[in-house]
Amino acid sequence: MVRLVVTNPAMSDFAIDIFGLARQKPLHKLGQKRVTKAVRDALRNDGFDDIEVSCSATLSESRIWLGKCRINGVEVGYQLVSGPL
Repeated sequence: MVRLVVTNPAMSDFAIDIFGLARQKPLHKLGQKRVTKAVRDALRNDGFDDIEVSCSATLSESRIWLGKCRINGVEVGYQLVSGPL
């Protein structure tokens, strides 16, 4: 299972489980486009309408995808992590 964790001091932090992502490939082997599309889709499925996700997610040394997006005009950071938290 993959978990999307969204953080920003102006909003309360929240997490969304993304089922099916990284089912065939490990999370760290997915491409930027696949990761950002999954983030966008997960946020829309969670009820957010005004979403802008940059295609510049980066993979950290600890194999966590890090990126930024805008939700309702507010810039937030996100992490995609694999496994239970």
